Amino acid sequence: MPGPSRTSVEHRQKYRGSERHSGRAVFEFAVCLPILALVVFASLEACSTLLLRQSLQTSAYEAARAAVASSGTTEGTISRGLKVLQQRGVEQGSVAVSPNQVESLKAGDRVTVTVTAPVSANRIIPQWFFGAGNMSADCVMLKEGRRP
Repeated sequence: MPGPSRTSVEHRQKYRGSERHSGRAVFEFAVCLPILALVVFASLEACSTLLLRQSLQTSAYEAARAAVASSGTTEGTISRGLKVLQQRGVEQGSVAVSPNQVESLKAGDRVTVTVTAPVSANRIIPQWFFGAGNMSADCVMLKEGRRP
């Protein structure tokens, strides 16, 4: 009876070695997967937070532009800010104007618009990496018109 052929011995040795390598690959995958998931989810949350900040800054700027116009009103300023927040998909945002009566300001007076929104209501994923709280953006402009 002939002994095992050389090709079958080589074949067994080849697969015996790859079993050890596949165990190592599973271990490396088990170690690297949580780290990779952490990086991906942290990046998503960081991008979501940056998008919220940019949306608040844009809303504050647009509302301030409405406030400093010669025909600007407090109600129009708040309405413009809330409209931009809605267009950008920001939830539970609020707009504050200082001083309260934009209509009574003279040309060259400062107008400050503050837009605030809760971070937790505007996340892509549930709170996990960054803390909760409110984020706000301010914009200061001078009232337009001719100085007396």
